[in-house]
Amino acid sequence: RKDQESEGELVKFGDHKNKPSQQCRYKGMKKYPLFSRSLQVSQSSLGLRYRPLTLGLLVLALFTSCASDDSLVPPTPEALGQWLTLGEQDTITDMVDTKDYVWLTTKRNGLRKVSKKTLTLVDGPHTQVTWPDDALTSVVATNRNRLFIGTRNHGLARLGPEGLTRFDTHNSDLPNNEIRCLEMGQDGTLWIGTFAGLVAFRDGVFQTYHLHNSDLPDDNIRVIREDPGGNMWVGTQTGGLVQFDPTQSTLYQSTNSILVDNQIRFITFAADKMWTASFHHLYHLDAGGWQKYTAQNSDLSSNYVNDLEVDLLGAVYLATHEGLTIQREGEWTKYYNWNSGLLHNIVERVLVDERNNKWIGTYRGLVIYNEAGIKR
Repeated sequence: RKDQESEGELVKFGDHKNKPSQQCRYKGMKKYPLFSRSLQVSQSSLGLRYRPLTLGLLVLALFTSCASDDSLVPPTPEALGQWLTLGEQDTITDMVDTKDYVWLTTKRNGLRKVSKKTLTLVDGPHTQVTWPDDALTSVVATNRNRLFIGTRNHGLARLGPEGLTRFDTHNSDLPNNEIRCLEMGQDGTLWIGTFAGLVAFRDGVFQTYHLHNSDLPDDNIRVIREDPGGNMWVGTQTGGLVQFDPTQSTLYQSTNSILVDNQIRFITFAADKMWTASFHHLYHLDAGGWQKYTAQNSDLSSNYVNDLEVDLLGAVYLATHEGLTIQREGEWTKYYNWNSGLLHNIVERVLVDERNNKWIGTYRGLVIYNEAGIKR
């Protein structure tokens, strides 16, 4: 263990079903009390009457058993790699990496900015913006030093050197004010997912594609991603996965593919693979066809996968509703808030920067992780 700690080596630990009792003090993890709950034993359960000495010996025996059994002690944060917490007790809904900063959208605190050099939150004009609704949903960056930000109830915003510009159903051709997702295309087109269709924003003009003027199977758009070849992929709420083309699209649904259901949660392209998830299953598609992963046929910590990113060394990071799962060279490692620096077991987003730092957005804030030590 000392060798592992000094080298920052990644240690595989068991799944949450074998989670140690929090009544034992974890080595290196001081946030847990020795006994988080009082010990209560009923007379009927053991069929004998306790005296104070007997109860004291029982408590001592339990503590000695916990303290001496190394199988119950999770690896320390040092052995797991390096974790840095930048939490504001707020849900991170999306992230985008720019040259010097990572920008975050949150549910309650609007738009946040983190310096990649100092790894600290940075104030600026963005923090002075009064958002009509602080529940921001998505963010993308342009090559002109501007951001587009999606809101839950008040349309689209553009933030740049000229200030903040708002677009909604009253002053533009947006079909709906709830922006669910954004994607910046290679040709400079901004793609917008709404409850009322897929929108392309080019040269100041909004063009909406929906059930009645395209092959889209559903107007409720959950996710949009462009593949390396410039093809746009769309995930819908009830219509499955779409390789979108305004004139002829290709549909992948539960009736014609491996998809078990038609609610698509994310789409990621990496290493000649497309990764996606439906409501309760993870899939990848490559030249060999489709493959499905579940908590039953793999070491996934949960079937509910929110996001996926592949780091610079080829490790796959999965944001789930039950912690962070990593697949590296066929080995699976699971991190939770009790055996790592995670702030919460619901992990919403993962982003990998050019230094191979992993930016992990959770239900309770942001954590930065690098198994080789965080790089600035």
